[in-house]
Amino acid sequence: MGLVMEIILTFVLVFVIFGTAADPGGVGPLAPMAIGPAALVGHLVVPITGVSVNAARSLGPALLAREWANH
Repeated sequence: MGLVMEIILTFVLVFVIFGTAADPGGVGPLAPMAIGPAALVGHLVVPITGVSVNAARSLGPALLAREWANH
């Protein structure tokens, strides 16, 4: 469940960034007003997944520590 949530939250965050800040037709200087809430929604899930919003950031340390309790 946590992995699926992380995938969805990462997709939403990257989609918002590409749609606002990286797109030439995006909102330009107002991009942080869209990116901030997208990141906030991801961080509201902290107790469930630990909110890395980056699979490599989660799996790398877990692999090295051999700790899989939250994966």
